[in-house]
Amino acid sequence: MSSRSSPQCEKSWKICPDHVLVRVIAKLESLSHDARPPGCKKLKGYRDQWCIRVGDWRVLYMIDDAAKLISATRIGHRREVYE
Repeated sequence: MSSRSSPQCEKSWKICPDHVLVRVIAKLESLSHDARPPGCKKLKGYRDQWCIRVGDWRVLYMIDDAAKLISATRIGHRREVYE
């Protein structure tokens, strides 16, 4: 699967501390092998929105199985990402 990120997600890259960013990138790369890894959660109220944990940070993403595409939609601290 290939991946892309939304403009809002790209802004989040600047907010993330460097040590967290390294872990987020590694987690996103692992999604190319398994789009629904153990521990991921489907968000209620959304059609294809999923969430993975990276410490206290969350990565929200969408999966398009037909196009084999993963789109990161938001990255943020757990207390802010679901707003």
